Amino acid sequence: HQLRRIRKNLKSVLCGMVGALEKHSKILALRFDVGFHKVTLHPRLNPKVDYATIDAARKKMLAHIRKRFGKALVWYLWKLEYGPEKGFHLHWLVFVNGSAHSHDGHLVKELGEFWNTQVVPNEGVYFNCSVLKQRYKSCGIGPLEAADPRIWAGLGFIAQYLTKIDYYVESYLTQKRRTLGMGVIKPNAGQKPGPKRRSSIVLPDDVHRIVYGS
Repeated sequence: HQLRRIRKNLKSVLCGMVGALEKHSKILALRFDVGFHKVTLHPRLNPKVDYATIDAARKKMLAHIRKRFGKALVWYLWKLEYGPEKGFHLHWLVFVNGSAHSHDGHLVKELGEFWNTQVVPNEGVYFNCSVLKQRYKSCGIGPLEAADPRIWAGLGFIAQYLTKIDYYVESYLTQKRRTLGMGVIKPNAGQKPGPKRRSSIVLPDDVHRIVYGS
């Protein structure tokens, strides 16, 4: 059951990535994590950070992302996780039109500061993945070109990382809750939803097999 769910989620995420790069040949990928200060999470000091709190914060953050980028927002993904020290935290991957936006590090900083000051004032922390992208052997963040097959090493790693099962969050939640969500690629006029079989994108064999089943 768990393996089947991982495969289903991985296919959905890769289809989203492929669909975004089919819609816009240039994508700016933003990766960041948001959560709460450790002192906020201490149960004897502040026990209020529960699922309802993080879910409301997630919705407020998503509304801001949609408003901030408007039509330039191509696709997004969020993943809820739970850690013994971090508590509830969210991983975000946001694809925006690379012809309309640049400087991913600055945009992620802006989003992170919004989380800290507007979503969970005085309680939030964030991590800007762009500041470390030079260290990544395979980088799937920042400017992405659809025609460059090398981007899929990084994007594939991100997809696998964000679709793995988090047993901490599953054991913590007493009811079945959403822990993964993503946007829907809006097709152009006359185009059917989902990734196209005939595309200018060159996909590695393993990604092609997952997305198209052959």
